[in-house]
Amino acid sequence: MLTDPLLASRPVLHVRSAPYDYPGQDNGNASMAPDAQTGVLSLVGKAGRTNGSQGDNVRGLCWTGIAVTNESAAAQPNQTVRISPIVSWSASWSLGYVGLKSGVFAGSEPWAEVHGGFDVSAWDDMGHRVGWFPTQELFTKHWNGTSTTWQNFNDAGEGLVPDGKVFFSIPPGQTRWVNVDAYIDLKANYSSLTNQAAAVASLAVTVRYIVLRPAAPGREFR
Repeated sequence: MLTDPLLASRPVLHVRSAPYDYPGQDNGNASMAPDAQTGVLSLVGKAGRTNGSQGDNVRGLCWTGIAVTNESAAAQPNQTVRISPIVSWSASWSLGYVGLKSGVFAGSEPWAEVHGGFDVSAWDDMGHRVGWFPTQELFTKHWNGTSTTWQNFNDAGEGLVPDGKVFFSIPPGQTRWVNVDAYIDLKANYSSLTNQAAAVASLAVTVRYIVLRPAAPGREFR
């Protein structure tokens, strides 16, 4: 493990890899499969005029995470700890439209868009958020226009986000819950009388490691 080039230069004290402690998902209408055993968060969305459409507005958020104590982070009570998931991702998306404007105003042409991303959040036992690495958008695309034939845009991407860190302290005897969250958001805007639009996207976020250690005094900040 310590020969992994992603970890060799890091002052690692504790490193977690899959399986993690729990999965979860919201009540979004996208298809979601968070897997704590493998650390993979899979989401698929289909919006608009396409086979298997889940609606014109499709969104989903899912996560996997770990329970963190002072002992597991090698920290003293109330000492600030740093939790850093190392995350890779891959995604593909397809957007299309056909037809004319449904009115005279700009924006009345058919359009479709997709977004996908992740964040890292930390929570206390009461459900209050105590740490947050803000949402990072991994991909985004808006596709619009007019045409008498279907106009398609297809693309894919992948990458590594190695430093989605959160900072917080843990009172004696308490636990913090750290989630790596992944989401997709799709929209299709059209009028069935004059035009149609569709958006399809899939995202897989893999939590490769979660690094736990005390924060360096005076050198790391929220």
